[in-house]
Amino acid sequence: MSEAKIVRAADGNRQDSESKHSVARELERHGYVADSYSAEPSAGALFRHAVAPSLILHDDGRIELPSGQRTSQALLPAGAPPTRIRWSRTLLFFALLCATIFLGLIVTALIVG
Repeated sequence: MSEAKIVRAADGNRQDSESKHSVARELERHGYVADSYSAEPSAGALFRHAVAPSLILHDDGRIELPSGQRTSQALLPAGAPPTRIRWSRTLLFFALLCATIFLGLIVTALIVG
């Protein structure tokens, strides 16, 4: 009976290892690089990316953000609200456009007539 438990445990470890390696390959395919200088090797492998957040890959294939790292929503600058349409500038643009077209028509009429 104990041999069956050992075989099941070994199969579980092998599946976890395969899962971890397949996830690691996917992360590397998307530009992540394994950090060999991670502070806590027991927590899992740390993968870094140039523009994306760093990720921790655990032995069972789970991926999570390192503690203290903000998500992509929090990485936006706090002082930059989304740009909105400034109606006063839009109205001024159309008024100047209409005035230019009207004056162009008057000059054309004076030249032709």
